[in-house]
Amino acid sequence: MEYIKISGHGLNALDFHIAYYIGRLAAEDQTAYFHIISKDTGFDPLIRHLRLKKIFVSRAKKVSDIPCIKVSNSKSAAERIEVILGKLRQLKAGKPKTLKALGSTITVLFQKQLSDQEVTGLINKMANKGYLTVSGAKITYAQVCG
Repeated sequence: MEYIKISGHGLNALDFHIAYYIGRLAAEDQTAYFHIISKDTGFDPLIRHLRLKKIFVSRAKKVSDIPCIKVSNSKSAAERIEVILGKLRQLKAGKPKTLKALGSTITVLFQKQLSDQEVTGLINKMANKGYLTVSGAKITYAQVCG
């Protein structure tokens, strides 16, 4: 992260600076991921355009909404389940269909920081709360999972 003091001012001065630096930095590192922290939905057309150009970028209203930070900050089972549900909603039709695949998805989501017992416990709590149903090795999801 680098803080850059912009020169000048105007209606969209900051927006143009952000667009410029994302373009410049993306040209230098094509694997970089950019997070725009703003409540301003005016960035969304720029984000869609950059994504079409294969530049990894997203917008969050606050730093704590960035997925990797949200994951690392979640400590309680309830917080972790919310993170998992968010990921499942993103996956839409591509949700894991087996117990093993869901366990792997959760393990990767939490950057391999959870034990197998913790992952199993989260899946069991999600089933108990009705977010999903486990039938043998197969999983079906409730509507709340998208």
